[in-house]
Amino acid sequence: MHASLPAERMAGVLADTGARVLLTDRAEPGFEHAATVLRPGDELPLLESDPAVAVDPDQLAYVMFTSGSTGVPKGVAVRHRDVAGLAADRRFRTSGSPDRMLLHSPHAFDAATYELWVPLLAGGTVVVAPPGEVSPAVLREVIARHAVSTLFLTKGLFDVVAEEDPGALAGLRTVGTGGDTASAAMVRRIAAAAPGVTLLNLYGPTEITTAATCHTLDGSVLAGGPVPIGTPLDNTRVHVLDEHLQPVPPGVPGELYIAGAGLARGYWNRPALTGERFVACPFAPGERMYRTGDLVRWRSGGVLDYLGRADDQVKIRGFRIELGEIEAVLARHPDVRQALVVAREDRPGDRRLVAYCTVAADAGPPEEELTRWAARQLPGYMVPSAVLLLDALPLNANGKVDHRALPVPGQRATGPGRGPRTSQERILRDLFAEVLGLDGPAAGAPPVGIDDNFFDLGGHSLLATKLLSRIRTALGADLGMRAVFEAPTVAGLAARLTGGEATDALDVLLPLRSGGSRPPLFCVHPAAGISWVYSGLLRHLDAAHPVYGLQARGLRGAAPASVAEIAEDYLGQLRSVRPEGPYHLLGWSFGAVVAHAMAVRLQEEGEQVALLALLDGAPARPGEPAAGPAGEPADTLAELLLSLGYDPADPRGLADLEAMLGEAARGLPDVFAGNEKVMREHVPGHFEGDAVFFGATLDKPAGWPYEEAWRPYVGGRIEAYRLACEHGAMTQPGPIARIGSVLAEKFGE
Repeated sequence: MHASLPAERMAGVLADTGARVLLTDRAEPGFEHAATVLRPGDELPLLESDPAVAVDPDQLAYVMFTSGSTGVPKGVAVRHRDVAGLAADRRFRTSGSPDRMLLHSPHAFDAATYELWVPLLAGGTVVVAPPGEVSPAVLREVIARHAVSTLFLTKGLFDVVAEEDPGALAGLRTVGTGGDTASAAMVRRIAAAAPGVTLLNLYGPTEITTAATCHTLDGSVLAGGPVPIGTPLDNTRVHVLDEHLQPVPPGVPGELYIAGAGLARGYWNRPALTGERFVACPFAPGERMYRTGDLVRWRSGGVLDYLGRADDQVKIRGFRIELGEIEAVLARHPDVRQALVVAREDRPGDRRLVAYCTVAADAGPPEEELTRWAARQLPGYMVPSAVLLLDALPLNANGKVDHRALPVPGQRATGPGRGPRTSQERILRDLFAEVLGLDGPAAGAPPVGIDDNFFDLGGHSLLATKLLSRIRTALGADLGMRAVFEAPTVAGLAARLTGGEATDALDVLLPLRSGGSRPPLFCVHPAAGISWVYSGLLRHLDAAHPVYGLQARGLRGAAPASVAEIAEDYLGQLRSVRPEGPYHLLGWSFGAVVAHAMAVRLQEEGEQVALLALLDGAPARPGEPAAGPAGEPADTLAELLLSLGYDPADPRGLADLEAMLGEAARGLPDVFAGNEKVMREHVPGHFEGDAVFFGATLDKPAGWPYEEAWRPYVGGRIEAYRLACEHGAMTQPGPIARIGSVLAEKFGE
């Protein structure tokens, strides 16, 4: 047991095993036990005769305790044959002089089994590292002084050495790494600084005696490919299976099961847990296999890629997501050294993907650039909602990433801004922190300042509705959604509470961000009529660009007669903000048809339309039904709730919406139906310019026209993008990040 463990845990382990002898180098063990204590140097009792103890290969060699999901550590019972099988693997046998391996892992960590027995059982030498932390400087000194030839580094320590002193490994024969997903960027750094060193990537849970697979890192990794976990060790068998225990074909993710050599006896005194994880092997009667809970896939040549934990496979808004795939994409950025993605739920019901990246000190990209990088290569629902840059990933005592030490999104390294000056500002500050998740888990982070922007801190339209609900409960004031966009700070909202001009969330022109000196972006609502849904664009566009939403006049009972009438109405609103071009227009679904009609009218009047962005909308064809999105929900409230980030089945979403809109919420189906009607009747004009089209792919039949539906009505080039999401999810954080990244490039940012 490691001395750093809590006394209660050590006492529990000793009681669980029933060990009768405790070997320690401490004056006092520091916990209660019933064992006989022996210390180095103690005189042992003389035996009357040689005990001649026979050791059977199936007898226990050790019991190693690991963390348990219930909080109670579980002991993995490893046999002598398991250790001997590990040491005998051909990949660890060297030609020439025997290995001199450094033993530096904690003896309570299973990597120590590899470091100790692989060299000794082959006639090699074990060099014991000095006590204390093994830093790159210590490694360099020990390797040189003791002629170490072989070294194993956990992924965390491997990355530290790669960052700080990769040349320390030059001259070694073999360097192995494992314990977590290897970084291709770090492998390349080590390979460049230590040419001639054989680099091994080892994979294996404790239940398989340190390692089950191994891969020699070759040119595919050095050229930028992902790091495989390789092929099975000698006499070890691996199976990649689906939920029915059937093998999956190459390229398809499945759960990894391991059988054969190295398979531990089971969990000490835990028969139920042993039966759950060590299951019957359907491919070899009478044998067992271990269910790892890890997701892998075969690549060509019989090599395995590691994709992450099965219980880390998360489901967000109906999509199953492999976190390892996102990490691999981020790690391919030229400036990213390490990437870790987790699914956080710092606010109940608000589960988000968060990426943590370490970057080169002299070439750190902004977090927004990494978001755009991910958005260019991943489906929208897999794009992290936040990317945090760290100097290093936090590690625990075993050199693995300490997930509990990862910062909460929204924690800021800079000091706080102005503090609250009144009781109302203090209440609003606390409500900001509560809704944004900057209290509780984020305790100790700089508090929200009264000038901090709600959306810059990670807010979006869903959280804005929650904020307004909290304000209504705490202060009895109904500020309205528009107030959050116009005054998105504690100080700004406090001014509205103390006599500022009241605003209406149903106004036709909704300022999402009114400040800025550059041309604004005007966003036309979808068929439901609401433009709050575009708030997610704010964090992806430069603050110099104002952003306005155009909302359906029908929300107040008006019934426009045609798309042309709606377009003329909105052009009046547009000119009230910007009398002359260039103009930037965007529309989603029905809004795409209106935005196109606005662009046609502006061009007819001699104005410049610098941007026309069409989000998954299409015009009706004369005499045919509208080519609206396939499967567009008939339930308008459900569509709107989904676009705002609510689960339509959760009644709290509708309650928040009704609180914002009042009776108008019940009129949304009429607004939707009216907009559908005028869209079917509309005959588009011809726009002599370029357009950008974004198409959602997950709810479309084969042969869906996408941008081709616009070819007769757009004279210029149509630049098309595909988003792997449903039509109703276009403004969710992942897809909107991709859309925002393209728009930012169009704006020249």
